[in-house]
Amino acid sequence: HVPRGRIALHALLVAAVDQVRPAAAEKHLAIDVSIDPVLDVLDDNGDRVRRVVDQLLSNAVRATGPGGRIGVSAHGVGDAVEITVSDSGRGFHPALAAQHFEPLTPHLLRAGHGLGAGLAVARAIVEAHGGRLDAVSEGEGCGARVVLRLPAADGSTVRPADPVPRLDGLRVVVVDDDDSYCEVLALLLGIAGATVA
Repeated sequence: HVPRGRIALHALLVAAVDQVRPAAAEKHLAIDVSIDPVLDVLDDNGDRVRRVVDQLLSNAVRATGPGGRIGVSAHGVGDAVEITVSDSGRGFHPALAAQHFEPLTPHLLRAGHGLGAGLAVARAIVEAHGGRLDAVSEGEGCGARVVLRLPAADGSTVRPADPVPRLDGLRVVVVDDDDSYCEVLALLLGIAGATVA
């Protein structure tokens, strides 16, 4: 169970975008931002939602070639908040969308998309918050969009997902060549009660 509190999404997203601006500038990427000024989501302190957004933005910067574009938008949709991170990068075949959330998928490893742990962990965090995380692309070379839907803080009909399985008493070592993956995975394992060494 993830503790719940109201988090102002606008400031969280602006800070996340500001954090990736130096990496985007190195590749001469334009960043388009469209965020409703008054959006609240449910989180204990904003850290978990921020980590998911950081992962999505980092992936977009990595996937986009020099001179490309990244978009970040957030709007209320019914009783949810929808955050979309898009890029003009390499994209993927639409039939492979679900595989981007499965770690160690062979064709993604061969294509240089990384280990896939970041999106798998991000999806688990989002689902623990009662939300959804989906990836969409029109095909290779067509860019991609990752859509994150979270319950709005005042939404009354969105039910949280089933609780994260408990790992109390389990001691875990997290190893990956990407420090951000390790941090996110360690956070998720900690939420589930594991001790991360």
